[in-house]
Amino acid sequence: MVHGLRDRARSRLKVSAAETAFQGEMRRAEVSIAFVSSDATLARSLLDRADSLIASDPRVYVLETESEIY
Repeated sequence: MVHGLRDRARSRLKVSAAETAFQGEMRRAEVSIAFVSSDATLARSLLDRADSLIASDPRVYVLETESEIY
């Protein structure tokens, strides 16, 4: 399931995405998404779209999201 979410984010949003924690657990995952943008507003919009894409899967319950913009 995580691979499908990761691949969907990569193809729809054109971002780098990876499962970055809890690989050995069946009911928990951490997915990290990274990309480069010269515009903070566009970056926030893309982060929101990524959050929505992952949360829209009915098999997923999002416990926490964290964003960093530099």
